[in-house]
Amino acid sequence: MMVEVMVEVISVLAIVTVEIKQSRRSQFIPSDFCDLTHVSLEKFFKKLLGRNDVEDALKRLDTLTQEEVKMATADVLNNVKVLIDGM
Repeated sequence: MMVEVMVEVISVLAIVTVEIKQSRRSQFIPSDFCDLTHVSLEKFFKKLLGRNDVEDALKRLDTLTQEEVKMATADVLNNVKVLIDGM
């Protein structure tokens, strides 16, 4: 399960990295960059989240992490049951 989660994390990072590289090439950085950083980042993330490949990868990652939480919870509950039965 952890391998699948890591694969999805790497997939998301790869997509974001490609988008960042493309944005750098196509965007002029103004001299008053500090004033526009917040606006630029907001536009960048809105554009990034609007892409289907990013959304799909994030959905897969969310599904995998929810499965991992369920498995971890089941393991903890099983250990508690073993402790209670052993008393």
